[in-house]
Amino acid sequence: MLGLATSLALHHYYTTEQIIEFGWRIPFVAGGLVGLLSFVVRRQLIESPVYRQMLDEKQQLEHKLPLKTLFTRYPRQLLGGFLLTGAGASAIMIFFLFLPTYLGKVLHYPIQDVLESTTLSLLAGCVLILCCGLVIDKLAKRLNLWLSLALIISMALVLISYSLYQSHAPLLLPMLLSALAIGMIWSLTSTLLSLLFPVPVRYSGIGLVYNIAFATIGGLAPAIALSLIDLTGSTLAPAYYHVGASALGLIGLGLLGSIRLPRRVNPEAAGEESAVAPHPLS
Repeated sequence: MLGLATSLALHHYYTTEQIIEFGWRIPFVAGGLVGLLSFVVRRQLIESPVYRQMLDEKQQLEHKLPLKTLFTRYPRQLLGGFLLTGAGASAIMIFFLFLPTYLGKVLHYPIQDVLESTTLSLLAGCVLILCCGLVIDKLAKRLNLWLSLALIISMALVLISYSLYQSHAPLLLPMLLSALAIGMIWSLTSTLLSLLFPVPVRYSGIGLVYNIAFATIGGLAPAIALSLIDLTGSTLAPAYYHVGASALGLIGLGLLGSIRLPRRVNPEAAGEESAVAPHPLS
């Protein structure tokens, strides 16, 4: 959302020629400052009770070869997590980040209208992530059902949204539908990744799954979507890409089996034996 808002501000205050000449540097400077701020904030965060208990008990927190451990002991979690994260990455790219290029260059919408609508809709998506998260807290035993519904609904919404774009309907309507899909999928995906791996390899497991999924299924989405438009002649091709990615996400969910949230842990009881819940996939 902040990235699109920055692009919107650049297009508002500068001409295209000015952006090409020097304006493109502004987001990089701002991003660097935000990166420094995030480092400071991260240094102040408190570790989870489970991790702190392992520190207190001086258990082994790192494996010498964490990737080897992941591939030998947790291949199902790696593949399932990759496919699920790929569906989420596709949703972000196809529903939002790909839109300025698609709507501007393929369907010839005014870029200012695209950036304004996309920024507002992503803000709505952020709010919906929180709202859906509150719902999930009440459905802790039905995480698989929630994610399955989220992926299936996103398949329908992407087809509806891109059909509305083709008909040149007001942009805010299809984008709000997109925000609903983002809210449902990403209200749980990040949490699920943290449930897939035990603490000693959690950092490596999440980092591997998340970054490879975004680099491949997410990162290649714009290039593949535009290529599909050229090959098929259909401007609905990007929607079909997300349908395929969501189908793979459902397969990944099936590989993982039943998933549940661990019971809440009282930080003051982190040193007690009962403080650590069993692993969700155990």
